[in-house]
Amino acid sequence: MPIIINKEEKVKLICKKAFDEFSKFGIKNILLNQMILNIGISKGQFYHYFKTKEDLIFEVMSHKTLEMFNQCEENL
Repeated sequence: MPIIINKEEKVKLICKKAFDEFSKFGIKNILLNQMILNIGISKGQFYHYFKTKEDLIFEVMSHKTLEMFNQCEENL
């Protein structure tokens, strides 16, 4: 029986791990193949969720912006 994966949750998990990679090495210094290996997904999985590395960067920044906005809203 195939495993059912929630796409939204998988994208969030990849973004969280990618943010950790960006924090360690910097966005400009990260190599896609190395990041994919460190995150623990295949190239095929990466391209299933994102078209390019830039799409991943945009998604990570969107998630972090929303997270910070929600945190600020809670503090107010």
